[in-house]
Amino acid sequence: MGSNTRRDKGVSSPPKLIAMDGVPTPIFMDKAVSISELLTRSSEKVKIDRIPTRSTHEKMARKILNDILEEHEEYFPCIAALVVFPIQIWAKQTRQKLGIEYSAIQNSTYFGISTAGRFENLKRVMSQTDHEIELVREILGRTSSKSSENMEYEVLRSIHGGGDSTVSKYLISAYYRSAILETCSVYHSHFETINQEMQRKGSEELSEAAYHNTDLLIRQVDSIYGMKDCHSSGIYYSESHDLIIQCIRSLNSYSIDGKIMAFIAEKYAKRVPEYRIAEELGKSRGYVNSKYENAVEILSYLLWGYATREILAGCRKKFHT
Repeated sequence: MGSNTRRDKGVSSPPKLIAMDGVPTPIFMDKAVSISELLTRSSEKVKIDRIPTRSTHEKMARKILNDILEEHEEYFPCIAALVVFPIQIWAKQTRQKLGIEYSAIQNSTYFGISTAGRFENLKRVMSQTDHEIELVREILGRTSSKSSENMEYEVLRSIHGGGDSTVSKYLISAYYRSAILETCSVYHSHFETINQEMQRKGSEELSEAAYHNTDLLIRQVDSIYGMKDCHSSGIYYSESHDLIIQCIRSLNSYSIDGKIMAFIAEKYAKRVPEYRIAEELGKSRGYVNSKYENAVEILSYLLWGYATREILAGCRKKFHT
């Protein structure tokens, strides 16, 4: 995404969530789709390119969303939050498993780096990301005494809830547009406020640019292996190295391409040349590069929540110029 990848041509599938031992686990659609393909922005328009859903009526729902955006561009933050909700759920659950969730930034160190005077922007963005996730949970969990409203809520859950969808094409045709319009009319100002808070510049914006570059983080992780901890600057290299590797390996749980993305990303972290990786896999360099770029993209969601530069810059460009 943005500076985090060089080209957006990777493939991976958005998640569906099922319960396993009481913990939601990501399962994915058959058709592989890059996250970068979900949200496309330009100076002329905003557009949803794909919805991560188990519904067989994804194309129909996507057309309805884009028709609404043609009429109400101001609804984009709300619609985008609904669209990426399953992905953010996976990222949030993975952060919790790795011990790098929002609350961990309050500790004395985070990712092996002293938090004193650092990570203020990330704290704000992660907090707002959690806020946004809970707001979408609230939306998808609504019920009503009116049967028509309940049908709208059911259709919303079927498209954006991450679970199996049994809602018919007829019900989507009858209720999805009104459900989205009603949701946006009630909640869009809340999501716009969250969006603006995420974009608010802090004093450490320049220093954060380095650790928000996920590609750079992966490519440099091997260089810190074995380095002595620098207590004077509050950097504990061994801890940083181990956590980054754990994040890379967490891709194994992400999608049907997760294992291959984790494998390739770890090879990049160990500075194995791209052509060597391609030879080992019996694949083209283009294939390897594509999977790596998609791994970077997914890890950006995991590491920074909504703090990837493409998302923030895109929203600023569209809504604040």
